Amino acid sequence: CQQRYCPNPGCTHPAQGECCPKCGDCRYQGQQYSNRETFPDPRNPCQQCTCTAGNVVCMPRMCPPPTCTHPEEGLCGCMECNGCLYQGVRYLSGASFKHPRDPCQ
Repeated sequence: CQQRYCPNPGCTHPAQGECCPKCGDCRYQGQQYSNRETFPDPRNPCQQCTCTAGNVVCMPRMCPPPTCTHPEEGLCGCMECNGCLYQGVRYLSGASFKHPRDPCQ
């Protein structure tokens, strides 16, 4: 049995074809991805990757806008509503506290 010669497929992350690597889908970090599929980078959760015709391009993840009035910085620098930062003090989500300058509020 002889191994078949496989030409360079011409893309950076070709998927394994029947015999030779081929462009179309992608193989990245040991995982198979479909053409035009978007996925988190397995090595860096702050990066979002896209497979396009056998090429994978990764870019910083887009942060959704926060849905609360006093978000705090979370993973990847995104503003999140798991707690809040008010007047320089961190509070857990759902915590009650007195106003730092006006005890009547």
